[in-house]
Amino acid sequence: MKRTIAIIPVIAILLSACGAKEEVTDSVEAKMAQIAEYKSEIKDLEIKIRDLEKEIIANGGSLELPPDTVAVTTMTIERGTYEEFVEVAGSVSSDQNILVSSEMGGTVTRIYVKEGQQVSAGQLLLSTDDQVLQKSIDELQNAYDLAKTVYEKRKALWDQKIGSEIEYLTAKNNMESLELKLNTTRTQLAKTQLKSPISGTVDEIITKTGEMASPGMPLLRVVNLSEVQIECDISEAYLGRVKRGDKVNVSFPSINFESVATITNVGQVINPSNRTFKLQVSLNNRDGMLKPNLLGYLQIREYVEQDQVIIPTRLIQNGVNSDFVYAVTNGSVVKIDITRGRSHNGFTQIKSGLSGGEILVVEGNRQVKEGDIARVVGGETASKE
Repeated sequence: MKRTIAIIPVIAILLSACGAKEEVTDSVEAKMAQIAEYKSEIKDLEIKIRDLEKEIIANGGSLELPPDTVAVTTMTIERGTYEEFVEVAGSVSSDQNILVSSEMGGTVTRIYVKEGQQVSAGQLLLSTDDQVLQKSIDELQNAYDLAKTVYEKRKALWDQKIGSEIEYLTAKNNMESLELKLNTTRTQLAKTQLKSPISGTVDEIITKTGEMASPGMPLLRVVNLSEVQIECDISEAYLGRVKRGDKVNVSFPSINFESVATITNVGQVINPSNRTFKLQVSLNNRDGMLKPNLLGYLQIREYVEQDQVIIPTRLIQNGVNSDFVYAVTNGSVVKIDITRGRSHNGFTQIKSGLSGGEILVVEGNRQVKEGDIARVVGGETASKE
């Protein structure tokens, strides 16, 4: 069982010591000499008290520390991976965000879908007026049937060497020309039926039944956001540090969403106006949280070093000869000189002085000094992977 030992206050010891002394003479010199002797005794007693306290703690005991003892929290240092990131802003885009337009002019006669409806590739979305084309097809079909009959009769006669070759070739040309026109008109007729080019969601219906659709005019929007991209411009200073296939951290603060993604494309051209190049990252978006033009941020790793001692930069103090940190060893505060490495985002590499496993003083590190007895009131583990 741990014992609780009350340490006798220094002042009480001094009073006892003073009582054992001979009476002080009235001369100033004698009094000054006595003060110096008392101070020497105080220093010796403080050293003895600290030694005793350390022995008690080392043997598993606990102390009722003086009220002026500074409470501290600690952090156990572990080795980890030191990384540096550059953060750039980008926006979400999708290559399956399609504006569906008509190749043929005409009045919109029917809309088969509603906004928000799921559609599959090839599904009918909208139709325009096809009466003129239907009549043209009927006329061409009649003309084609006649031309085909004439051709077949001319061919039968020509096979028997009856009639002229010119008549045979003319009949053949008329039939083939009408067949071509008939097929072209049927193709045009098919274009009055607008079908979805992709599987996705009808995001917007721009037109209305009865409105005139002009060639190239957007009529509907169909989107598929199961796979999206985030695009950004990054400084040419990082050219060569990023490559296709690298992993990046992606965050969208507005929806509190974070993910890890892969760089899918690195631009090959430097923009002369801002000295940047394009970077594209693909993201899985099966839950549909990410919307086109949503602002996001990419954290791109530009430097990495394995198996490093990394500590919060705020724990490092500047000394006369070197930087240092305070640690707790066997209940006592010790000062450790260190050599810094690189620093990034509130963390610093330690090149010498720490090897991992040390217990550093966190809260209270500006109040303690070497040799203090630590009263630890909280702790945590610090690692940076």
